[in-house]
Amino acid sequence: MSTAPGILDLTSPQFDVDAYVSKLLKEKSLDALVAEEENMVNCVRRLDSDVHQIVYENYNKFLTATSSVRKIEKEFKHLDSEMQSLGDSMSSISRLVKELSPVIDGKKGQASTLARSYRTVHAVQFVSELPATLQSLLDDHDYSSLIRLALKARSSLFPYSDVPNVISVLEKVTTIVDAAEKEVSPMVILIIVF
Repeated sequence: MSTAPGILDLTSPQFDVDAYVSKLLKEKSLDALVAEEENMVNCVRRLDSDVHQIVYENYNKFLTATSSVRKIEKEFKHLDSEMQSLGDSMSSISRLVKELSPVIDGKKGQASTLARSYRTVHAVQFVSELPATLQSLLDDHDYSSLIRLALKARSSLFPYSDVPNVISVLEKVTTIVDAAEKEVSPMVILIIVF
C-alpha cells in the first residue's frame, strides 16, 4: 500500500492518524518513539499555551471594543440630545426673529430720525462753539488751523446766512479772521489758504 505524503503530514487536512502511528512503529525504536512522544507533548503544550494566550488577548480586545462601543453609544445619545436642544434653540430663534422683524422695521425710521437729530444737534453745537474755538486758535497763534476752519465754516454756513443766529456766528468768525490778518501778513494768509 502506497501512502500519499499528505496523509502523514501533521499539518495537512488529509492527515491520517492510524497511518502515521503505523509508520512510526515500523521505523522507530522505543527510545525514538519516547522522544517523539515527548516532542509531541511539548508541541501540544506550546500550542495549548498559544491558544490560551490568543484567547486571552482576543477577550481583552473584545472587552476594550465593548467598552469603546458603550462610550460611543453614550456620546451619540448625548450628541443626539444636544442636537435636539440646538434644533429647539434654532426654532426659538427663528420664531423670535419673525416676531421682532416688524418691531425692528418700525423702529428703523425712528432710529434714522434720531440719527439725523443727533447730527443736527452736533452741527448746532459746533456752530455755537465755533467762535470760541477760533478765538482759542488765535490765542495759540495757530493761524493755519484758524484760517482753514474759518474757510470751511463760512462755506458750510453760507446757505444759512439768512438765519439770525448764523449771521451772528459769521460776524464773530469775520472779526476773529480780521484779527488774525492783522497779526500776520496777507501773504502768509494766502500761503495758508493755498
